[in-house]
Amino acid sequence: MNCVFEPFVHRGVAAKAVSKCVTCGRFINHGIGVRPTIELECKPASEPRLDCRYLGNAVRCQQCESCQGTVRIKIRACELYGECTIGKKLDSIACCAMCDSYEKQL
Repeated sequence: MNCVFEPFVHRGVAAKAVSKCVTCGRFINHGIGVRPTIELECKPASEPRLDCRYLGNAVRCQQCESCQGTVRIKIRACELYGECTIGKKLDSIACCAMCDSYEKQL
């Protein structure tokens, strides 16, 4: 199944060059007035899994480029991927809510 993108609306205002998948929540940036035609595999996010055996402590925060306003996302250590986020996918950083490598802590 591929992502289905709709214009991103935040607090009643549509972002002019940002769309969001209605299923998995993935954001993409595109030209103003251009409807995204890119085909991306849709992978709905699950609930954050704070009991993953690979999940470590918070190590830093990073600006969210696809979020409206000033939003900083907490980055945590991950034994498998080096670092990860809990529920928001950022470029080049793994996301626990979309991870296929989850293993429950013993």
